[in-house]
Amino acid sequence: MFGTDTTRNRRIWTAGLAATGAAVVADLAVHTAGTVTGVDFVVHPDGSTIEVGTGLVAASAAAVLLGTVLARLLALRGRRGLRDAQAIGAVLALSSLLLPLTVSAKVGTRLLLAVMHLVAGAAYVIALQIAARGAKAPTPATAGRVGS
Repeated sequence: MFGTDTTRNRRIWTAGLAATGAAVVADLAVHTAGTVTGVDFVVHPDGSTIEVGTGLVAASAAAVLLGTVLARLLALRGRRGLRDAQAIGAVLALSSLLLPLTVSAKVGTRLLLAVMHLVAGAAYVIALQIAARGAKAPTPATAGRVGS
């Protein structure tokens, strides 16, 4: 079915940690690109001024790690549990778009914050797909090779 519990546990944690790393790197890239192009990452909730950005990267990492814990618990039910964790992660990532898209901020800030939310959600869902299939994630050395 899915291998031993130890193998399954290792796959889920490996996938979750890889997703966390991917989300952090991608979110930092989005933040850096935004900063270079003049996006200020300042929001104005309730009339106050808050600068966001790299703190959001840490929050994204925490969300993916928390999702990994959830995935591990749901995986006790087998492959179906991982599929459920993927669905929950996708729904939460999509519903989390409401905040950056509706906050009082410049359009560029809102859009890039939304992209950062989507990146974390996509990394999580893709990583769990890899864990569910038992496939090895491509490494820089094997990326692009046929049959890897």
